[in-house]
Amino acid sequence: MRRALDRLPRSASLWHDYGLALERQGRRSEARDAYRTSLEADPGMAASQGALGALVLQEGDLDQAERLLESAYRGGERGAQVLTARASLFERQGKGRDAANSWGEAILAAPARRTVLLEAARFHVRRAEPGPALALFTRLLQADPGDSAAAVEKALLLESLGRSAEARDLLRSPGALAEARIAAGPAEAEPPEEGWVGAGAAESGGPSRPDDLRLLEVAARLEEKAGDKERARLLRQAMVKAGGGGGS
Repeated sequence: MRRALDRLPRSASLWHDYGLALERQGRRSEARDAYRTSLEADPGMAASQGALGALVLQEGDLDQAERLLESAYRGGERGAQVLTARASLFERQGKGRDAANSWGEAILAAPARRTVLLEAARFHVRRAEPGPALALFTRLLQADPGDSAAAVEKALLLESLGRSAEARDLLRSPGALAEARIAAGPAEAEPPEEGWVGAGAAESGGPSRPDDLRLLEVAARLEEKAGDKERARLLRQAMVKAGGGGGS
């Protein structure tokens, strides 16, 4: 990439792609500079406006983020990165309806992207809108029954609605998968999903160890609450073996 930039130092698209590569490596400051260089070469490049806007939003500069993201949107950028960043911006500005509309756009743009569905579900939880949140959690679990984050967050939502038995039952199958993953040992992490910068979450190739341990912790509590102390003990035992605590 650097060789190409040396040959074409005024290529906005190359600088944009370089920024994405840097961002995937966690080199956010350098990525920001690359996006700015892209915009110096082509001030109207909507993709770089959106990527930079998403970055500065994460850094807390709402005013600059709004200018960049709205410019990108007006320029026709409709990727999940811009749409989710706009949704996050609107929520932070207290514009709930605009945020909901932007999450809806993001889901239409990326209907199978885990992070979009998960963050949209979390948005609806924060808004005390259980119906849409449950539907999105269900959609995630249909795509991946072992998605620990989606399973435990759906279970906690069900519990908050007074549906503890349903929450306990929900976690049994994902819990067995989590136990098997933990017993097998940590897997090598997948690289972040390309082009995803939204709501402070990175896309991963599968459930993380902390998500699996949290699932077992919640599952143990729900089993104990239902009176199945032996099942709760076994779950906590699996957590202890994994080094994840397991205390009640």
